[in-house]
Amino acid sequence: MKNRGLLSLILIAVMLLTLVVFSACGGGEAPPCTTHVDQDENLICDNCQADLTPHQHVDVNKDLVCDTCREKLEEEKINVTITVKGEDEAGVSGATITLLDSNDKSTALTTNDQGVATAQLVAGNYYVSIENLPQYWYVDNNYSTIKVSSTQSTFDFVAIDNTPNGTEEKPFPAEDAETGEPASITFPANQRYTFITKSVVKRYLVINNPDAFVTYNGTEYHPEGGVIRVPIKATNSNAVTQIHITNTLDSENTISLSFEAMEGTPDNPISVTYRYEHKVTISKGEQVYYKAIATQTGYIIVHCPTEFNNVSVSNLTSYEIAEGTRGGKATYVYAVAGDEISICVELLPEAEDEQIQVSLTVDERQGTDFNQIVLYESEAFILKAGETLYFATGTPVSIELVTLGSVLLNGADQTVLEGVDSFYVTNQGDADAEVAFVIEFPEE
Repeated sequence: MKNRGLLSLILIAVMLLTLVVFSACGGGEAPPCTTHVDQDENLICDNCQADLTPHQHVDVNKDLVCDTCREKLEEEKINVTITVKGEDEAGVSGATITLLDSNDKSTALTTNDQGVATAQLVAGNYYVSIENLPQYWYVDNNYSTIKVSSTQSTFDFVAIDNTPNGTEEKPFPAEDAETGEPASITFPANQRYTFITKSVVKRYLVINNPDAFVTYNGTEYHPEGGVIRVPIKATNSNAVTQIHITNTLDSENTISLSFEAMEGTPDNPISVTYRYEHKVTISKGEQVYYKAIATQTGYIIVHCPTEFNNVSVSNLTSYEIAEGTRGGKATYVYAVAGDEISICVELLPEAEDEQIQVSLTVDERQGTDFNQIVLYESEAFILKAGETLYFATGTPVSIELVTLGSVLLNGADQTVLEGVDSFYVTNQGDADAEVAFVIEFPEE
């Protein structure tokens, strides 16, 4: 009896297991054959009449797992078409399209001869960038986001041809866009072309052609001695200037443009004469550049007494830079004989006048222990914070120090020296100090 009961339990278990297996995603009841045959492709086994209809997965909770058979599912992909075409509706071939999804995964595509690129993508947002377009072409809505869905799978981008043609809308560059070299253009008879240029400094446009004229800022410039020279104003780095050039010949005329730096710009600084007062008129925000060559070792001192200015002095040879100062103060930089010194004066925006005349005086200063400043009479000096200057008189004298700052005489807190032919002063304060000496030479 026990064996019969055990056998009954085993049979029941096998039946249950068989029922579970053949009720899964494969279809209906247990087939009587090992391999189904469906030659007429009607999804009914030709031998056992089993239902061969594939299981339809269900994923109500969108977790990419079948709710019935628990099989892992793949995300549905959508056939996406992206077209890049010109304003004339012609496709742009060879354009590179990069699609970036929300997980920063990128897909790269290239348009065919019809300007079309295709991909299979899952639904979602994609950041699109389009590159490798013809020179001067651009896509107005480039670097934007598209939303791919079952109802939106085609996207069009229009590439605009901005190739220069000399019109005001599409002007020629006055310099070649790649090399920065001046432009050379062949003009048809009596043709006017428009050019654009960027410049952060003042310069001249120079045209060596007697059969043309230039219109710039409403003023016409005609050849003088066969040469046209147009003063181009400085602009900020994002601004462009339009220049109109007209060929006056009844035939073709090749016109070349070149540029020449104005005096007082970084490429053409004004050479200074020592102890000579240099004057120049500049506008608010404008800069003027000077150049000095040191003739001896010591300090270069720059005096610019005009108010509302900023003075910058740099030793271009040793790369030493002095701090800029405002109205009236002197600016120093140390130099060795032969060093090139750059001086820049800027009229600050807070100046009351739109234009003022800037006055600049440059001198060389000695003052080292091996190259002392020779004093022949009472004289005043500006002593920078932490600076030490050495002096010599050539004969023993009495020296009295007059100072408005914290200055040591021969390293001590004293104001008078008797019978010395050399001495030094040190500014131990945190600010510049004006020092003056009263000298009493011995009676002869």
